[in-house]
Amino acid sequence: MSKIDKLRELWAKSRDPEEHEPDPRYVFQLSKKQARMFDEWAAQHRQQHTGAIGGRYEFSFFSTSVGRIIKVTDCLTKEVLDLSCYEDW
Repeated sequence: MSKIDKLRELWAKSRDPEEHEPDPRYVFQLSKKQARMFDEWAAQHRQQHTGAIGGRYEFSFFSTSVGRIIKVTDCLTKEVLDLSCYEDW
């Protein structure tokens, strides 16, 4: 197979919609309660502008043997919000 044919094959695979489907093992979501907690917390910080593309908040998900730890960091102020549901562990 020539280099051009290999490139064409790679290009065709990259356009395959199934290849871009999220793997459920690596999709992390917030519950409605956690989303509400984040929205309320973030509303307190919105008066500071972070630029056109945002990127102000970093979501971290840590899976442990007893549950999932979820933390959100405000990259501007370095403040951290813990959204973990310890009561569900």
